[in-house]
Amino acid sequence: MAPLDERRQKIKEAFLAKRGRFVPWHDALLRLDPDFFQAFFDSIMAPLEHGPLPMKVKELIFVAVDASTTHLYRQGLQVHIAGALKHGATAAEVMAVLELASLIGLHACTIGAPMLAEELAKLGQAPAPSLRTADLKAEFIAKAGYWDDGFDAIATLAPDFFAAWMKMAVAPLASPVLEPKVKALICLALDAAPTLLHQPGMRLHMRHALELGASAREVMEVLELASAIGIHSVSIGVPALMEELDKAGKPLG
Repeated sequence: MAPLDERRQKIKEAFLAKRGRFVPWHDALLRLDPDFFQAFFDSIMAPLEHGPLPMKVKELIFVAVDASTTHLYRQGLQVHIAGALKHGATAAEVMAVLELASLIGLHACTIGAPMLAEELAKLGQAPAPSLRTADLKAEFIAKAGYWDDGFDAIATLAPDFFAAWMKMAVAPLASPVLEPKVKALICLALDAAPTLLHQPGMRLHMRHALELGASAREVMEVLELASAIGIHSVSIGVPALMEELDKAGKPLG
């Protein structure tokens, strides 16, 4: 492949100096569209250079959104686990983030169970909360520190399931491995990721993070970092384009 021209070479050197790596899709994107590459570079560096969160926390946020079941981007997950470890994260902290990411599966119920309760009410079969519902709510709040309104219908309609899920959820939510504010920010990132955009969860975890002392700038940085996974359309698409161009014997331009 031909050497980069002077402009592209300068962009590459600046990227390497700040990010410490330059993988094949970076090279391909830089060759195909240097203007977009520069814009991507600037957008990712804005929160990384100017945001108030420690680099370890930034990397853990990237781990969360890449590990989410709505994304499962293995390439980025590996990179950001390495980055988190480099910046001082422990294996237990990374594991706590992965466990938090696994909890978003409950949104099938936090969205669906209230719908079911509404439909039952239309038929005159509205489910009535029991004493067990109240007990489950009190236990969850005591251990996790918050309550999602969507949990009410789950705990009422499926208390055995909710009790079992709560045991799984409480492990990372109540664990001292990550400080409470960081856990709230991780949960916010998971719900704010473009692959999920669960608005009730975003608002819940945003409020919880603020109550735990997060600043508006910290919360905004979480949203900025979560948005970064949009570039994966390019990081996956550009190599596919390069392969097809190579098969067809066509040049980049």
